[in-house]
Amino acid sequence: MYTVCSDTPEWVETIKESRNPRVLTMLSGGKDSIAAICLLKRNGLDVSAVHFIHKWCSNIPTDEAERICREMNIPLRIIDFTSEFYQEIHTYTDGRPCALCKKKMYQILISLLKTSNFGWLCIGDTANDRTTIMRMRSHIGSGKYKSLVCSTYFGSEMGLELPAGIGVVRPLIEMTADETEQFLLSEGIQVRRINSTGDKYFEYHREGCFIQFADM
Repeated sequence: MYTVCSDTPEWVETIKESRNPRVLTMLSGGKDSIAAICLLKRNGLDVSAVHFIHKWCSNIPTDEAERICREMNIPLRIIDFTSEFYQEIHTYTDGRPCALCKKKMYQILISLLKTSNFGWLCIGDTANDRTTIMRMRSHIGSGKYKSLVCSTYFGSEMGLELPAGIGVVRPLIEMTADETEQFLLSEGIQVRRINSTGDKYFEYHREGCFIQFADM
């Protein structure tokens, strides 16, 4: 099922021709990150995955991350950052702690990349992630890569930078959420979801960690 595409996308060539074409994927276990890692694998790239957990999250994304990596023969590292996350939130009373969670994950990820041999980081952002795209467009001019798919944009708004020489690939950034689901359907991949009921602070459904609903 996971075969190399006959028409190789330009971003695949960019990665393969780079100094270090090994890719580490942030694999949340949701549909977007699973679609992203599937695209990497089917295009013949050397890909590994990292999956972050804490003690308040659902087991479903972890089960899905383990399943897809097992089926696709992708090395997977699971990092439990409960203690690091707790240090950030145990006195926090200023709304949803998701931003703190993301920043702490990214800090740990940067430490991992500094001691690992990867040239690329894969993130499963889609065309629906408009805030990310806006930030990327303002960043592109200062980066080595000039597209939305391959760039050097990571977490500059949080004061974070990747180690020198590492690029970021977002293979879904020009695909909508609906197109991502259609791609998974075409690959015969079904992803179990948490099916959370909505966002506590904003008026839209947000599939994600249960801690977004928690009162401190």
